[in-house]
Amino acid sequence: MNPARASAAGPCIYADAVIQMLLGLKQVFRPPLRVLQGFAHSLRELAFANLPVPNYSTLSRRAQTLTVLLPA
Repeated sequence: MNPARASAAGPCIYADAVIQMLLGLKQVFRPPLRVLQGFAHSLRELAFANLPVPNYSTLSRRAQTLTVLLPA
């Protein structure tokens, strides 16, 4: 079972930090959300085997409600 899942049939739960990191990268480099999803999958394969990676729809939905503040 995926460690990010609340239950076997329930929705995935992702930490705000993971979403903020990906959305922060989006603000700086301006890639599409699907590219960010692929980047996160690549990171998981290279170094973080247990990192739960949010999919495109989760990133898109959380981008509407989560504010990302980048330090100047």
